[in-house]
Amino acid sequence: MHDQKGAGQMEFIYNWILKLSFFAVLGSMILQMLPDHGFQKYVRFVLGLILTAMLVVPVLELLDKENRI
Repeated sequence: MHDQKGAGQMEFIYNWILKLSFFAVLGSMILQMLPDHGFQKYVRFVLGLILTAMLVVPVLELLDKENRI
């Protein structure tokens, strides 16, 4: 039973890293397609907020699941 829990966590981490990688590539593409460099600082700010949320939310979910057990 312990092995199933570990496998589930590994799959969770794998999917998390996959989503972060996809977002990083998508964010880079968006920045490259911007016509004006004046918007880049705003787009980088928004992308940074989204990335921060993508990093923090799964960690908080994992901590919450551990506290329930």
